[in-house]
Amino acid sequence: MKQIILSFILMLSPLAVSADDSGSCGGNVTYNYVEATQTLTISGTGTMYNYITSSPPWESYKSSIIKVVINEGVKSIGYNAFNQCSGLISITIPMTLTSIDKFAFSGCSNLTSVHITNLESWFNISFSMYNSNPLSVAHHLFLNGDEIKDLVIPSSVTNIGYRAFEGCSGLTSVTIPENVKSIGSCAFSECGHITTVTIQEGLTTIGSSAFYMCSNLTSITIPESVTSIESGAFHYCSSLTSATIPKSVTIIEENTFRICRSLTNVSLPEGLKQIKKEAFCGCKALESIMIPASVEYIYAEAFDGCSKLKEVKALPENPPFLFENAFSNYDKITLKMPKASEEAYMTTSPWDKFGSYQTLTGEDITKKKCAKPTITYENGILHFACETEDVTYKYNISGVSSGEGNDIGLASITVSVYATKSGYDDSETVFLRRHGNTDR
Repeated sequence: MKQIILSFILMLSPLAVSADDSGSCGGNVTYNYVEATQTLTISGTGTMYNYITSSPPWESYKSSIIKVVINEGVKSIGYNAFNQCSGLISITIPMTLTSIDKFAFSGCSNLTSVHITNLESWFNISFSMYNSNPLSVAHHLFLNGDEIKDLVIPSSVTNIGYRAFEGCSGLTSVTIPENVKSIGSCAFSECGHITTVTIQEGLTTIGSSAFYMCSNLTSITIPESVTSIESGAFHYCSSLTSATIPKSVTIIEENTFRICRSLTNVSLPEGLKQIKKEAFCGCKALESIMIPASVEYIYAEAFDGCSKLKEVKALPENPPFLFENAFSNYDKITLKMPKASEEAYMTTSPWDKFGSYQTLTGEDITKKKCAKPTITYENGILHFACETEDVTYKYNISGVSSGEGNDIGLASITVSVYATKSGYDDSETVFLRRHGNTDR
């Protein structure tokens, strides 16, 4: 009986562990797995296969792989190549690699290090989407064994690509020299430990969400060479306290500084034309903002949720087009404007909604008040009049719906009315009580 049990255990034992394995994973690319070191090595020249409708050959033991080494000559990492390799800890990337496809590192929850031997070659890699860049999971990039914390972009690089360092929380500072012309979308998104970014003259474009959720970045000075800051570039940089935008930028795009909760100082340049939707939404520490004379449009929710905003300095002589919900707390804000433009602002909606008004030099401006209206009733016609021209009458008639107008026919009624006009305070309310043919 003991011999039978022993034979059965021996028969099962090969199924309990992964054996060495090798084969093809591309036209001229092969793989070799060594069970003793739990290392998968990819070798050859050219591109790996994409595993869209089929599984990679290491599917059955993927959770046992702790290290992947991709040798020089390999140009791509295929679709789903290492998806759900939950035991993977480190990967080595060659200088020849130029692309990583979708979901290549999705579910690699224990990946902690990405190793390279040449920094310049990292900028040659095209990442297709989130979780194609191993840094979005590993968070730490090592150059010849040393972790990169203070990143200085090499002089040979002209473009920092899409998602190039996304999720690399090991970075603490970034220096971008004059040779770099553009920063791609999401290039440094979720690099939560970056505290300083130095950008030299030469850069022209900062891509959408380029610094999204860089939660420890405290200040940013954007050089005069920059002409485009795309949507959400600094969205959710929650420690950002100041930002200087150059005069070369004409549009603040949607969500650019959205939920920058510590932002207290932002300098908008003369030459700026538009402040787009939610550009500064949720900047709850912002107390004052100056609108340059060149601004023509301020879009919906541009300053929504700026709960501490107390002062808006509007320099344009003609009120810019302002969306009704551009600000969420008009009644708590003082609007400062050119003295010659006070009537234009105070009679243009929604500029007429601010709580108080001053000239740019600080002189208080008091709103005019509509004159007290009069009510007459003659020959069955109710008539309102006011010395203030072009007012709107807001009336209420007992037993009849509220409305607007000048002449109302009635027999026996109680009427209240006040006059209102854009840029003016409402008049006092006047009452007329009439019973039958008698006014009271």
